[in-house]
Amino acid sequence: AAAMAAAQPADTAPQVAEGVVIGSLDAVGYVTLSRAEVLSRVSLRPGQRFSAAEAAADVRRIAELQAVDRAYYSVEVTNGQVALTYVVVEKNLVRSLILRGNKGLSDARLTRELTFTTGDYLDVFAARAGRDAIEELYRKRGYAWAEVTLNEAALTVGQVEYIINEGPRPKIRDVRFEGNHAFKDSELKKAIK
Repeated sequence: AAAMAAAQPADTAPQVAEGVVIGSLDAVGYVTLSRAEVLSRVSLRPGQRFSAAEAAADVRRIAELQAVDRAYYSVEVTNGQVALTYVVVEKNLVRSLILRGNKGLSDARLTRELTFTTGDYLDVFAARAGRDAIEELYRKRGYAWAEVTLNEAALTVGQVEYIINEGPRPKIRDVRFEGNHAFKDSELKKAIK
């Protein structure tokens, strides 16, 4: 009978595993975290009976770790025991920061506008805010038509890439006033930057 049980396919439904003794416990998917860090958040251990509610609570505790984007568990019942695996999906890291097309402002000056750096956890909203901050800096520096785009596809591999089109930087050669009767041109020029 034992040989027949080993030949049967494993059952992966949590309902089938409810109340069955846990034979093995594992964690997979971690990159910057260690296996011990992940498993320190779980309460279920080998030898205990499996509880889907407790496994879900363990997943919530794992997801509270700063590096974790999401987590879930999988179970497999083989030979009357549960193989419980916690799967961790970590947040992506900023692996590289690329600025393309900037000539008027240096990379160092532009990166000071960002709230993150290489090695930080990748936050898509921060990357988009960085695009806006770089564009605003260009406007302040006289590049009225500057456009900055973020390569959203590259974010999936941890690459934050800004493509910069500086556009023309017009210079004011002369300021003229028309229709002013109450103030002289020289007085009005003092009020203009």
